[in-house]
Amino acid sequence: MLLNRATVTRLWAEALALEWPGEQKAANPTSNRMSTLKRPHKSVLEVHDMRCARLLATALLGMLLCALPSSYLTGPVVQAAQAKTEKKEVRVWVNTNSGVYHCPGTRWYGKTKQGKYMSECEAIKNGNRPAYGKACGSDCK
Repeated sequence: MLLNRATVTRLWAEALALEWPGEQKAANPTSNRMSTLKRPHKSVLEVHDMRCARLLATALLGMLLCALPSSYLTGPVVQAAQAKTEKKEVRVWVNTNSGVYHCPGTRWYGKTKQGKYMSECEAIKNGNRPAYGKACGSDCK
């Protein structure tokens, strides 16, 4: 059985719609609601079995609902951990006239008249400086 939100909702509604032993639903002629009529003769064992079934259904649905969001979090957490362990190498645009390099996403990245792309570490080794004093964040040693 595929467990998606619609299935969980349907199962939850079915679990809540279970009748308690000793109760019978009957139409009330004065309103549209169903009234509950008590039947006096039900064994204690039947009452206990129904309560256990209802408790089990509620517990299973609760665990399922708690487990769904955690499965969505495992992917990004693993990717973030892998990104931290990898060496970060940023490609920058170096304005060859001024000796200033620009980070990706900034105004002058790739837009000055003269320049070339290179890694940030390479740009620093060639004597270039970051635009506005802000480095891009490469792990240069």
